[in-house]
Amino acid sequence: MRTVGRWLIGMLCVGAFLSGGTPCAQAAAAEIDLTFVHQWYVEGEPGLLAVDATSGDVLVNINQNHRIFRYSAEGELLSVFGREGEIPAALAVDVEGLALVAVNINNNCRIIRYDRFGNVVAEWEGEGEVGGIATHPEGYSLVAVNINNNWHVVKYGPNGESYPDLADEWARQLGSAVAIAADPNGGTVVAVNINNNWHVFRYGAGHELLTSWQVVAGVIETNGIAVGPNGTVFVNINNSHRTVMYGAGGEPLGEFGAEGTEPGQFSYPSGIAVTATGLVYVADSGNHRIQVFVL
Repeated sequence: MRTVGRWLIGMLCVGAFLSGGTPCAQAAAAEIDLTFVHQWYVEGEPGLLAVDATSGDVLVNINQNHRIFRYSAEGELLSVFGREGEIPAALAVDVEGLALVAVNINNNCRIIRYDRFGNVVAEWEGEGEVGGIATHPEGYSLVAVNINNNWHVVKYGPNGESYPDLADEWARQLGSAVAIAADPNGGTVVAVNINNNWHVFRYGAGHELLTSWQVVAGVIETNGIAVGPNGTVFVNINNSHRTVMYGAGGEPLGEFGAEGTEPGQFSYPSGIAVTATGLVYVADSGNHRIQVFVL
């Protein structure tokens, strides 16, 4: 294994300007050990990515195929599932190892729950276009949806039952949600595009806004966000070929990646997932591969 990474003095964070946000502290350059473990190649461009914590399997959406591919942790293809005409817009795996796939149909969304063999267990309709989906250990899912250039988060049970316990400040925020991830401590982080500037909103277990920060001014592409076991937030910057890391309070920690084909280099990285054991999976879209690292 080899250690890879390119590190950045913490000036990426411009500071949150929205109500409820807190400015990000400027951080000194920090060298965080990130070790390349292995990689495997896929036929097509991998996009969405999620890890099944119960089995270690890796679920990947191949953009051109419109299907979900299930791989072992070593990269062995185990199964392919999905339905014709339904293009995945978001992907997650719940505590039972079942896949949740969100698709957008006529400006509304459909959530489909698949078992490990690709059989449909449940499905339901929702309002708005999906920006991301995340699952929590308690068994529910959180879906970030966009309606008329405003985003909010909807909470669903395993079979689509909705929960009315979300506070007003949790909903109807300006901008478009593009990714959502669960925090191991029960909270949630959401990546949001506001006038072509990218922000991260961090919420506690009770859906209260803890902090928000601007990622990089003018960044226009990302659909990968994840939270590590220590609360570190990972954000893929697709068109800069790198991943940026922030502390639990939004303080910049550094970045890794650069454009290229070597281990630790990326070409338009897309989905990202971080496991409880510190494994980091990156869908290296332009290089047609999945890269695996360890913190």
